[in-house]
Amino acid sequence: MTLPSSLAPLEKIALETYVPPAKPSLIGLSRAEIADRLGAIGVHPRQRKMRTQQLWHWIYFRGAKTSTR
Repeated sequence: MTLPSSLAPLEKIALETYVPPAKPSLIGLSRAEIADRLGAIGVHPRQRKMRTQQLWHWIYFRGAKTSTR
């Protein structure tokens, strides 16, 4: 038995598509992973340890979730 085309099951279509964030999140990364990410964007090796510590402090002690910039 075949159904008329007006009663045929409809194909499901996704209503939304995934769009990656413009700025990747640092939340959940280890200090080493944060340092690696900083190196990937060109932070000088001498500054990575200090910048990693600053980011770690703001994320995990002060609870920062978004950047103001």
